[in-house]
Amino acid sequence: MKSFSLALLAFAASVLAAPQDAPPKGATYTLTVKASVDTLNNKALSAKDGKVGIFSGGPAAKFLTSQYTGSNTLSLHPGTEEHQLALSGSSGLLELVDVVNPTGDKIPQGQSMEWSTFVIDGQGNVNVNDGADIPSRRWVAYTNADGSYGVGLYDGFTVPPPKEFQNVTLVAVKA
Repeated sequence: MKSFSLALLAFAASVLAAPQDAPPKGATYTLTVKASVDTLNNKALSAKDGKVGIFSGGPAAKFLTSQYTGSNTLSLHPGTEEHQLALSGSSGLLELVDVVNPTGDKIPQGQSMEWSTFVIDGQGNVNVNDGADIPSRRWVAYTNADGSYGVGLYDGFTVPPPKEFQNVTLVAVKA
């Protein structure tokens, strides 16, 4: 009876620990920005020259999901399986980028880069689960020199690069 109770307890713990409302493997999404300013609100992200952001006239990128089982997170693939959505940067701001077959060897010196760390909750909100405990971390948008908007994850406490940030929410919408 004791072993049955332990088995039942282990099963219940595994069910409770499993992610709730996780997207199915191979689900396709567009990523949309929610913001308090009209120029950003409800704008879909697109990819251009390795950057992921809001580009005038840019078509909404479609992101295919695949499960990264090591950490129970998602890889988001813009277009093809070889491409992955990643966060790359320094100075407390990690910008969304499109990288091809990312590996540790491809991280530029002095930069941080992570991929396959995305999670999508039951309401479609996109977050990052990379093991960091940074309560002040948040998604931001900022204007690039060419008039497009970049989107990134700002840690909330490092002196940021000279960019004016607008707090945003990143939402996955089934395509």
